[in-house]
Amino acid sequence: MKHFFLVILGIFALCACSAVPFETIGGDLVITVNPGEEWLHRFSFFKKNTPTFAVWLEDENGQYLDTLFATRKIATEGWIFNNGNKRIESLPVWSHLQNTDGQDLPTLPTKDRPLPDSITGATPKNETHIIVRPHNPGRPLYIFLEINHSTDFNQYWPENAQEGGPQWTGGSGGSGQPSLVYRALIDPSDEGPWILELVGHGSPDGSSGMIYPDVSSITSALYIIDSITVERK
Repeated sequence: MKHFFLVILGIFALCACSAVPFETIGGDLVITVNPGEEWLHRFSFFKKNTPTFAVWLEDENGQYLDTLFATRKIATEGWIFNNGNKRIESLPVWSHLQNTDGQDLPTLPTKDRPLPDSITGATPKNETHIIVRPHNPGRPLYIFLEINHSTDFNQYWPENAQEGGPQWTGGSGGSGQPSLVYRALIDPSDEGPWILELVGHGSPDGSSGMIYPDVSSITSALYIIDSITVERK
């Protein structure tokens, strides 16, 4: 059922104060990701990182349909100093959806199912627009976004957590606070706009693709994103 609902037309990262230099036609959906105050995270004394995120579709029954966008690091396992670590704890919900070999741990897209270049890229530093065009606008669908920072530790998810323990998130180069998952149901009978709401966090160590609704241990990561909206043009 891939590509049955939507085809990506373009992904644009824009300064929030600039005019929007892209064209849409009637019926297009535009997903707008507005960065929050924690969009840039202190990775080292000299460097601030943007987050890793992926956007995908599921049908009204929760069946995965397709990926709309994934940042290049997670799509290509392009982590600096990763020493072969696939960093599945980074976006575990999305990563497990890519599994095609029936194993417990996900096979990421670069290994067996490479993503097209048109839907991967560096994380934008500003407001991001993802334009999609419905193939079948008469059926509802879910839009998901999963996002995470590296080394985003707090008192609940510390850097010195014991490997294999409940607070383990990949060690000193891991995630710290687990990924956050946002979701909206796009109902064709509604004109929108729709707002993606926080529905939980991903597996801290990446061992499952489950979404955990309790986000009481999440602190600064709640402010990576200010808002995610979907509008019909």
